[in-house]
Amino acid sequence: MSADRTLAFAGNITHVFNPKNATFLFDDFIDGTGNFGDTNWLDDKGTQGITGVRSGQTEHPGIVYAQSVAGGNAVSGGGADYATIYKGLTAIRTEGSWTWEWDVWFFIEADPVQYPHGIYRFGWGDVTNGDFTDGIYIEIDYTAHGSTNLFICCAAGGARTKTDTGIAAEDSTWRRYKAVVNAAANSVEFFRDDVSLGTVNTNIPTGVAQQCGPIVQNIAGDDGGGFGNPAQQDIEIRADYFWQYNVAGISR
Repeated sequence: MSADRTLAFAGNITHVFNPKNATFLFDDFIDGTGNFGDTNWLDDKGTQGITGVRSGQTEHPGIVYAQSVAGGNAVSGGGADYATIYKGLTAIRTEGSWTWEWDVWFFIEADPVQYPHGIYRFGWGDVTNGDFTDGIYIEIDYTAHGSTNLFICCAAGGARTKTDTGIAAEDSTWRRYKAVVNAAANSVEFFRDDVSLGTVNTNIPTGVAQQCGPIVQNIAGDDGGGFGNPAQQDIEIRADYFWQYNVAGISR
């Protein structure tokens, strides 16, 4: 099959697709049986972390979620918990002559009081409980950055570039986030609802040694209050769909 195919998905994502020189992954998270979503995502979670698939909301037919518990009740004696959903940690290899894109419809069920208790990362990464060694992702980490702003990030071999967008994360609002890696694999532009958040030009993972994969990560932070502290929070993040697409400079 060599004829081009036009693919149109939620959020007005439209591409001309030819399987000879392009690949794509799309999951609408409608199927809740077995592993998560329609393409069998995996999960990893701590003692009180929760993951699963929820029935759809209006205009969001299938939803996958990851919930963590932050604060003194996270684990006995204090500490942090986490919940992560991912689709292979070595599934993506960016390199010259390939144009890559990921796109996720994303929601955080938290408010400004809760944000300081958690760390949220989504996009491509290679670690389920901690910052990525290799990845292209968006991060919200109040403890590290002193704000609830969105940071656009690239990591390669443990070196990381994190750029403050100056835009604060929102409570309970669906937003579409996207990252586009250029064909030379030396620039990544990030978007929210098709408006650019900025570009990262350093520490972009490339080649076999720096592979990563689709991931949604929710890590709860310890507020230091010890077990039973009423400041603990249940924080949930959700994704309506995940899409990735690439066009290669080769033909198969």
